[in-house]
Amino acid sequence: AQYKTWLAVFVITFVVLGWLGGLTALMAGLVWHFSQLTTDQVAVQSALLANVVLGWQMAAGVGLAIIAVSFLMSWLTVM
Repeated sequence: AQYKTWLAVFVITFVVLGWLGGLTALMAGLVWHFSQLTTDQVAVQSALLANVVLGWQMAAGVGLAIIAVSFLMSWLTVM
């Protein structure tokens, strides 16, 4: 049992470090990319990126709301 606990901690640690490393690399890549552009190109691409991020957030929010409502409705029919 103790072996499984240490293995789980080991795996979770590397997963978290992997995510943090990946996000750090993504941010560094974005900074490098935008540093290579002119001011006008930065304005266009940052506006596009902002709209894409907002669109994904809205889609995720609607999807989660649909899942929550369907779960709530199924839970209420059981009671």
